[in-house]
Amino acid sequence: MIRRFKEQLSSLDISLSDNCLLAISGGVDSMVLIDLFCKSKIPFSVAHCNFNLRGKESINDASFISSFSRKIDCDFFESNLSTEFYSKHKKISIQMAARKLRYSWFNDLLQIHGFSKIITAHHLDDSLETFIINLSRGTGLKGLLGIPAQKNNIYRPMLIFSKEHIINYAKKNKIKWREDSSNNKLDYYRNFIRQDITSKLKSTKPSFLENFNSTVKKLASSYKASKILVQKFMDTYFLKVGDHIEININALKSLDPIEFYLFEIFSEYGFTDIDSLKYLPNSQSGKYLESDSYRLIKDRKVLILIKKKNKETENYFIDNTTSSIDKPISLNFDHGVNVNSLKKNQAYLSFDKLNFPLTLRKWSNGDFFYPTGMNGKKMISKYFKDEKYSKIEKESQWLLCSGENIVWVIGKRCDRRFIAKSNPKNSYLITLKTQ
Repeated sequence: MIRRFKEQLSSLDISLSDNCLLAISGGVDSMVLIDLFCKSKIPFSVAHCNFNLRGKESINDASFISSFSRKIDCDFFESNLSTEFYSKHKKISIQMAARKLRYSWFNDLLQIHGFSKIITAHHLDDSLETFIINLSRGTGLKGLLGIPAQKNNIYRPMLIFSKEHIINYAKKNKIKWREDSSNNKLDYYRNFIRQDITSKLKSTKPSFLENFNSTVKKLASSYKASKILVQKFMDTYFLKVGDHIEININALKSLDPIEFYLFEIFSEYGFTDIDSLKYLPNSQSGKYLESDSYRLIKDRKVLILIKKKNKETENYFIDNTTSSIDKPISLNFDHGVNVNSLKKNQAYLSFDKLNFPLTLRKWSNGDFFYPTGMNGKKMISKYFKDEKYSKIEKESQWLLCSGENIVWVIGKRCDRRFIAKSNPKNSYLITLKTQ
């Protein structure tokens, strides 16, 4: 076992030059991990999380690991975590809360003490459980790869070993460990999977774990190949335009199988509803899907992918002495100037018709103005529609207002009631600074 472990360390580029942080619970897996690291002579320190979920048992776990760390002359770090409070506050499961708190603390230790790698004791049985959990959630191909041996700064060199091998090694080498009573609670989904599904699979077919490991390797190769195809499509048809990405709809619809590509392309942005993704390219312009962080919008012949921003509800005020602003947009203000010809990015207004401070804001339902070159008034929403504004352009458009009146749809069209007529001294020139 030690030979295979050293070979795995080498394949993961874990060497004598590393300063590793071992995540130790006190269970048989993590205590075997310590033993294997000691025999491999790789420098390490020990980190233990007390999740305060099992009363005195949790305290005794921490005491056991602290005492063992002193015995092997190893630095020991402990964190007492308010797991139940965090779970309720974030409205997530206890297990998810424990995971988030654990890895957040581990990363803090890396930053403070300069550790190079976090090492966990996940093994092959853990990977099988993760596979089944993800399978039950309707995951894509990536979720069927089990637990990765390395992700970012987290390394799992014991994934090559089964739980049975680890226990046998511990008994043979007289390694002491602590039993976690929560592992027997079937109200934890992973424990149910472990006791009612994977244990029966392994007992029915002794080679099940070995076959699973072989299958996962094949799936990993397939996933790697599929990522190359997906990336090739994205490199060709994901066009960066300003703050968003435009995706050619015809190119997207030509992909086969479309369901596979839609999931692999858009799941990383939080879009996993394949039926909705298939419908969107054929819908009317302006229709969109939202994930937690992104919006995917149909706009004529393209889909627009844009990161969601916090909705800008703040108004910005401009007094009559302001000469320029750079937030939220860049504008210059000149009073009493004569202009022979206006550029598209300029508004030439009558100073005495303006009520200061002027206001910069986004549009709202019910907004209207009296556009230059037109008769009567026009709803801003109708103006946007006639000008063929995309949804993104509507959300990005700033309005300059005098009191309740819209003076200028900035960079586009003014309200004719506020246009400067014949007296240059009464003029107010506003220029939108363009990049």
